[in-house]
Amino acid sequence: MQQQPEKPSENKIENSKNVIQDSNIQGQNIHIGDVHYHGAQESKLSTDSLETFEKIRQLIIHNRMDAAFKALNDIAKTLDKDLADGIYMLHNQWKDLKNKENMGFISYGEATIRRNQLVNSLLQTIRDLEENQIP
Repeated sequence: MQQQPEKPSENKIENSKNVIQDSNIQGQNIHIGDVHYHGAQESKLSTDSLETFEKIRQLIIHNRMDAAFKALNDIAKTLDKDLADGIYMLHNQWKDLKNKENMGFISYGEATIRRNQLVNSLLQTIRDLEENQIP
């Protein structure tokens, strides 16, 4: 008597990309690789806040960093206290850098590198807020 081939189970996927064979994980979400969420996220930022980000960028362009830090911190306080604390810490690093520069404790090259790192961190924070990645 000839055996009939087994019929695949309706709930089992075989020979497919990203499938774990013989797993005992049932009813749980598993994410392999990148996870993308499609659809609009509710923004906590007002149009005024988004316009303010452009004004903050203009302050940075014109090297008015203390004003830029203060303006960004004012926005962050309303969204996330930890974020506001992070911006406050960046501002303190900026002031410390300026003091070391003025006193001649660091070279111009070292100061330039550190200044660029701080400006980049500030701009990245603005981008994250605009994209609403920071709750």
